[in-house]
Amino acid sequence: MLNITKKTFYALAMVGVAGSMAQAFFILSGAGEAALLGNIALLVIGLSFCMLASVQGTEKRRKKQLVLCTVLLLFSSAQLTPLVNYLLLALVWPYFAWIEQDGSEQLRRPFGAILAIEVVCLALRLAVGMAGVTALWQVSNVAWLLALAARGWLLLECYRREERML
Repeated sequence: MLNITKKTFYALAMVGVAGSMAQAFFILSGAGEAALLGNIALLVIGLSFCMLASVQGTEKRRKKQLVLCTVLLLFSSAQLTPLVNYLLLALVWPYFAWIEQDGSEQLRRPFGAILAIEVVCLALRLAVGMAGVTALWQVSNVAWLLALAARGWLLLECYRREERML
């Protein structure tokens, strides 16, 4: 019998982050934007957030937080003003990390890494996208890749936490 647990959805989110990392490598190598890959990765991550909220036994407060996280993720990719998109992008993963940390000592370091790199990414996105400092474009993309690595680290630690609980 197939047993679907939170581990399944953390693994699914890791696949989504891996897709985003592949998109980042395409962009950094100059091979193109790979927008389809980014959209699929976003969809997979959003679905995993929703499915985490639907796991039986999840408390109501946490379900609401995960749904809000999904909504933030979806609006961050909408064609809103660049400033709003950048702010939403900077909020999604720190919020998810905060939800997941919930006093867990093993998630403290990935949470801190995500907070730090998202602040750096926001500053670089604002500099490149809003202020037009194109000299920082490559640095911004490398910071985005580091943010994706931090997200993968958080999801891996969440997966390991669930594994220990079984």
